[in-house]
Amino acid sequence: MLVGLRPVERRLLLRRRKVSATVRVQRDLRFDTIEDIFRGNGLHIVSRRTYEHESDRAFDLELIGTSKQIDTVIDELRRRQDIISVSVE
Repeated sequence: MLVGLRPVERRLLLRRRKVSATVRVQRDLRFDTIEDIFRGNGLHIVSRRTYEHESDRAFDLELIGTSKQIDTVIDELRRRQDIISVSVE
């Protein structure tokens, strides 16, 4: 049964979708650094809003890409010490 579902899973992973993401970073991290990670993995940034907080900075993003690309970027961001949190809807 699982072998039969594999082609469906591959199609879903390669289907492009639009998602909302919030990335909270240390205050001194510039957006250019994050943007390079997204673009380097083939994601398109549709829109961005930046919120400055006392102790950190938040970027609200609209992204377009495949599920695989989005998962790869989230994993890469979560491994960085200067990223506080990443959430995707």
